[in-house]
Amino acid sequence: MLRVRTTFAAVLGASLMSLAACAGDDATEASGTPATTATSAAPAATTEAAAPAGDAPDDKTICNAANKADKAMKAELISQMQKTQGELDGAGYQKILVSLADQLTAAAGSSESEVGKAVKTFSTLATEAGANAAKAGANPEAALAAPGFEKSGTDLTAACKAAGVTVNY
Repeated sequence: MLRVRTTFAAVLGASLMSLAACAGDDATEASGTPATTATSAAPAATTEAAAPAGDAPDDKTICNAANKADKAMKAELISQMQKTQGELDGAGYQKILVSLADQLTAAAGSSESEVGKAVKTFSTLATEAGANAAKAGANPEAALAAPGFEKSGTDLTAACKAAGVTVNY
């Protein structure tokens, strides 16, 4: 859980620093909006890439898609933190985590390999953490302490490393 908290803390810190650097600058908001649009387009591309094959995607494909999903999630988190001036509520966390889970589920497809299983497990726990964040009220970050969430991220990172792809969950 420390890795997940550290990641979110780092992203939160980066977003707050970028907010401080561009407080009230409309050009930054305009550049943040296309990033959100690009983030929204990324899952469709991942789904399209996995769907035509008909077979389960190979481990490297899954890990590369998981890496892209992680980067998209971080970009969306920063964007949302900027929009809410660092006061993201539980529903915001839920939206981000469910989007990540959807992208990971699409990436894993019908894979039953160790990588596929690790991605699906993390995806399930991300969805649960998102639901818990929405219910958490004033402290949505506490919902990220879901049992097994950190371990599933570590397992996903290790499975992708064994497949030759570096990811950081």
